[in-house]
Amino acid sequence: MEFSQLPEVQDYKYTPLKTDEIRLLKIHPGLDEDVVSCSLEHFPLSSDEVILPEYSALSYAWGSDQTQFPVLMNGRQLTVSANLHAALQEFRASSSWFIPEADRHHKQSYFIWIDALCINQRDPVERAEQVKIMRKIYQQANCLTAWLGPGTSDFEIAASALGRLKTVRKQRSTKQNEAGISGAFSASEEEWIAIKNLLQNQYFSRSWVIQEYGLGGIIPFSDKGLKNRVVFCCGPGRIYDLINIGMEAVSLAVTPDSKAPKYPNPWEGIGNGLQVLIHARTMYQNMLLRHQASTPLDAVPPGFQTTFATLLLSQCNTLSSVPNDKVYSILGFAEQLGGNVVKSYITHELIIDYTATPQEVFASSVRSIALATGRLDILGAAYKETPSLIKSSWTPDWTLKTSLPVYSLRYMLYFRHGLDFDCSPDTKCDVGFAHDLSTLTVSGFVLGKLVHVSSPVPQFSSMAGTLKYRFRAIADLLDEHGNIISDNTWDRISEILLMYLPIRFPMIQHFPAAKANWSEQLRDWICNMKEDELENKFIRKRTSMMDALVQLLDKGLDFNDDTLLLALMNSTSSKPPAGFEDIVVSSNGHIGFTSHRVREGDLLCIILGCGRPMILRPVENHFELISESFVPSVMRGEAIGEWKAGKWDLRDFELY
Repeated sequence: MEFSQLPEVQDYKYTPLKTDEIRLLKIHPGLDEDVVSCSLEHFPLSSDEVILPEYSALSYAWGSDQTQFPVLMNGRQLTVSANLHAALQEFRASSSWFIPEADRHHKQSYFIWIDALCINQRDPVERAEQVKIMRKIYQQANCLTAWLGPGTSDFEIAASALGRLKTVRKQRSTKQNEAGISGAFSASEEEWIAIKNLLQNQYFSRSWVIQEYGLGGIIPFSDKGLKNRVVFCCGPGRIYDLINIGMEAVSLAVTPDSKAPKYPNPWEGIGNGLQVLIHARTMYQNMLLRHQASTPLDAVPPGFQTTFATLLLSQCNTLSSVPNDKVYSILGFAEQLGGNVVKSYITHELIIDYTATPQEVFASSVRSIALATGRLDILGAAYKETPSLIKSSWTPDWTLKTSLPVYSLRYMLYFRHGLDFDCSPDTKCDVGFAHDLSTLTVSGFVLGKLVHVSSPVPQFSSMAGTLKYRFRAIADLLDEHGNIISDNTWDRISEILLMYLPIRFPMIQHFPAAKANWSEQLRDWICNMKEDELENKFIRKRTSMMDALVQLLDKGLDFNDDTLLLALMNSTSSKPPAGFEDIVVSSNGHIGFTSHRVREGDLLCIILGCGRPMILRPVENHFELISESFVPSVMRGEAIGEWKAGKWDLRDFELY
């Protein structure tokens, strides 16, 4: 029904909310041709006097269709988006959007919380206040309802196939059937395409979904247990365990025998998105279980350490119609996780205001993290590969879709897994933020100017060709600038080649200055790796390959064997960190890897409290942050040691 067909009624006007109060929606029954009729009621979210009724929290995408449809709200008119209108029409026809599978025929009418209707979207103050309690809204919901859009034939095909997969999973978990799942489940090409289309639904790329799915529909019961009440709705269709079943499907899709489309391969991206949601929900579930067991929240297993920065970084490729929501959408989730997460940012240093610009909000995220942690590693995310709405060079643009993880992500996400590189260890950042967050002043020192920046690597028809070209470029660079190469760099030649160059061994052929016993040095380095390095999961996975590599070194190598070169590439970290394609040399002889945006004359700098060297560019009386870099000769704090010994002078850099 078009808006013009709605009988003339007054516009709905929201009654202001009191502190810690929310609105809940009730959808009234009606015929398909009737205008959707709803009502809103106010309830305190936390009260000893008023019991909050059972309700579901809706998780959905607002959608790109800007068409507005009329609804009646407490007898007055209001308009909603096309996607939400379709959900309201479906939900008034059946209450199965709320009831768990075993009770689907229960006829009770339930409340539902929907942000577009339960928050006055025209009031930025109310929106900001509701953002602060959003976590409680989803946490206290009795159910999470995820709306994927109107029903489609693809959904029916996918749901049928995933239903069979769910049955196979249950059978596999019994003692009577312990066989692998891949041999017990098969799907046609049509079914795989339908599964792919379902899992690529825009819902899964929303910024808010990490908080909504991470917190919603997890109900503690008994003394030490949790019950999951999540229902995914697509038109009249329902799936109750889509994320986990979908992840199982992704793992099967990439097997050689599956009929799933593999070129171009969509499954890695789908799997990464689902894994983020699974990880978020698991973190919250573990927190609840630790609470039930009276275990301190900080008592998390060694390994992955979630921080506010890692949550922000996980949002890089999500979508949001409001840029500020890139930050706001994880606030409640971070607060709910507590423990080390809430220690990694300062809430009052964040600008929570929908009238603020993205520049102000994103800059405040840097301030919040830096002042809480004393670290500036987040500056690594400020590198912008494409045009950005953020103009300051030191502020990340969380709206950009990016080819991350670049080294900043790998460093921050996996730091606790053993990537112990830190060019500024045991230091705290010394920062000053302008009142309007237009500038950031940091302390550090200059290692030298860039005197060489390599040309971009040409495109080759084979991987071996690309790798050989890059290696020869390194060899020529070392020959040309050998007179200024620092002692630390020469000492690390074997390590540089092993860990950061795609092809290592032709060095002996193409760089005569390399020592004759380089192979022996390399072998010794592999065999004598520190025990703490061998503890991290990356090295453990490669141990057998490294053993084989040592045997090859003992027997001698055929440097012209492309197959061998590619095998060697896969035996260790195969290339410089992703996104670091350019090789640079500084005036004092440091070799590093960085992004395409650098140029000769830029400064290679160590910033206190920042784990990677930064490339800064002098511009008039200030500096621009160009890129982070990876410089093997200083990545374990060597330059900081020299600074403490008086070699370098500390200075301030005002970043615009």
